[in-house]
Amino acid sequence: MTAFTRLLVATAAALTFSSMASAQQADTKECEQKRAGVTAEVEEAKAAGQADRVRGLERALAEIKVSCTEPGQKAKRDSRVSQKEKDVTKRQHELEEAQREGKADKIAKRQAKLKEAQDELAAARKK
Repeated sequence: MTAFTRLLVATAAALTFSSMASAQQADTKECEQKRAGVTAEVEEAKAAGQADRVRGLERALAEIKVSCTEPGQKAKRDSRVSQKEKDVTKRQHELEEAQREGKADKIAKRQAKLKEAQDELAAARKK
């Protein structure tokens, strides 16, 4: 592993730990908003006598409750982050290969793709 790659991996690890707390707060807020919106729709449907719609909304509410548990949120977030980490690793290898070949245009393209993958990883960790 090159020094550049070790630096990137270390940076990625540091970002993981720092963004976990803010990600949990954002997920909780989003779940609360979803739950409140569907609950209001259930009440409206009940008031309008729309039994089929009430059943559908109550099913949606149950799914929100399951997916918005802390383990459910963590699993989704971990899956997104894991995929983005794989993308970063792949882009790092592509960059290293381009550097071995010594072609400046390929190196520049690979650096840009790596930067994009790192940005996506950082964004996934914040969610």
